[in-house]
Amino acid sequence: MERNPILKPNIDKVKKFLNDTGFPFEMYASKTLRELGYEVKPNQFFYDIEGEKVREIDLVASKTIDGVEIVIVAECKQSNKEAWIFVAPEENSRKALKYIKHHPSVDFDSLRKCFSGVHLFSKSLPLATSCISYDFLNNKQAQSTAIIDAMNKAVKGTLDIISDRQYLYGSEKKSLFFSVVLFSGDTFLATFDDKLHVKKVNHILYRETFDSEVYEDKTPIQNNVFSMAGIGVSETEDNWEQRRKKEKIINIQKNYSLYKPAFVVDVVNEKSIEQYIKLLEEGVKSIMTEDWIPTEDEG
Repeated sequence: MERNPILKPNIDKVKKFLNDTGFPFEMYASKTLRELGYEVKPNQFFYDIEGEKVREIDLVASKTIDGVEIVIVAECKQSNKEAWIFVAPEENSRKALKYIKHHPSVDFDSLRKCFSGVHLFSKSLPLATSCISYDFLNNKQAQSTAIIDAMNKAVKGTLDIISDRQYLYGSEKKSLFFSVVLFSGDTFLATFDDKLHVKKVNHILYRETFDSEVYEDKTPIQNNVFSMAGIGVSETEDNWEQRRKKEKIINIQKNYSLYKPAFVVDVVNEKSIEQYIKLLEEGVKSIMTEDWIPTEDEG
């Protein structure tokens, strides 16, 4: 039976399909980070204890500078029909030192000494507290939840990665963790004083409101059968894998409680990935590692 030539796949159709999935943008982001000296691991699994399932984060990139490991946990999003609008209040406080996700943990005084030069405290970067997806083709608010989903996923993935680092390295390795959403579309900042101001931006900080009774350990996890490989492991099996996963959940919940409610996500446009990395690394180079002394619980 002869196939209708109109229905046959061709190179142009395959390219359009792949571009619509966002896969080429993920490859571009990974390539850019590798060229900047980062070890990049695409499509990394993490355990979402709220959804009680294994999910994927688009990429995890790491690099060590002056004895400090930078860990970027990133979700990549692209859109040809939506722009993202971020709304920032007139006053942007940078007093929340909990914005710095780090391991091993240090006390409050050491936080200020160690990390005040990190870009999360730069007043030149706006700190947005709400966001809107704008369907510019139809000039209306988009119904898509992609922006919120991406930031929520980046935060959950980061909490999981921190837990892994704690298990693998204890207090031996100093690490900073950054939740990032890389976006291939246009991003805008809206502010208001006596009138509305809107401008195009390539990098913005977004304070993600992530309230979860499961992550806060107020609601018990219903399903105690799970596996990072997607294969069930019975709670009754007293084996290393099951004990390790119980420990992982406890650590994720502990880290959630430690950092709540200050979950900040870097939203970075594809045009400014290199500029973002430069800013991030300059902040890391300013860290006084001799003041990075783990608390007694971490030591």
